Amino acid sequence: MIKAVYFDIDNTLYNFNDSDKRAMEAMYDYCEEHFQMDRDTAMREIKEAKAQVSEELQDRPAMHNRLLRYQRFLENNKLPLFPHTVNMAIHYWQTLLDNAEIEPGIEDLMKAVREKGCKVGIGTNMTTYVQFLKLDKLKLSEYIDFIVTSEEADHEKPSKEFFDLVIKKAGGVPDEIVFIGDNLELDALGSSKCGMHGVLYLPPYLKEPAVTPENGIIRNYSDCITEDGIRLGNLML
Repeated sequence: MIKAVYFDIDNTLYNFNDSDKRAMEAMYDYCEEHFQMDRDTAMREIKEAKAQVSEELQDRPAMHNRLLRYQRFLENNKLPLFPHTVNMAIHYWQTLLDNAEIEPGIEDLMKAVREKGCKVGIGTNMTTYVQFLKLDKLKLSEYIDFIVTSEEADHEKPSKEFFDLVIKKAGGVPDEIVFIGDNLELDALGSSKCGMHGVLYLPPYLKEPAVTPENGIIRNYSDCITEDGIRLGNLML
């Protein structure tokens, strides 16, 4: 019997790809306005700073921290850290939040899951603070019973340590948990390897996976609520 349903956030509750693109355009505009740096140079230098931070932190959760990323960008280009490090991080996230639009049907699905007597959880790679801001912006916070971020777990998905915390918060029985996310390896297969029911969320703006996970695919949350119950991929609640 399923007792908890977890959701990833980015590209699962909203279109991260589109919001990130708009936020990055705001970063290039910022660089042009404050540093007279053209768009192509800003794109290349920010990408390089991201790669450096990611390589040094080796998949540790802090690699997502935009403060570290923009700090490195400014250091690499011998630009003043103050006030630009903080201003750039704030400007990026505010632009992303302003453009984040909730996935159709997800609020109704969360409501239906709760009405079934199941808990709703969040399991996401990213720093905790900004993920709380996203859930507030999407107006989903009232449906959520527990949250696991990679920052809290100190390990990224699909690590055992991350999913151990997911299982612990849900009550300790993996077979009673559904985990839904947009990434085949990190979400669907990663959670399944830890004993949960991993389901892939695949909206139209994402590419088809190389393989179909055992528990199937959700293409539209609005299709999950049926006359027979709640369908999550190949599972019925």
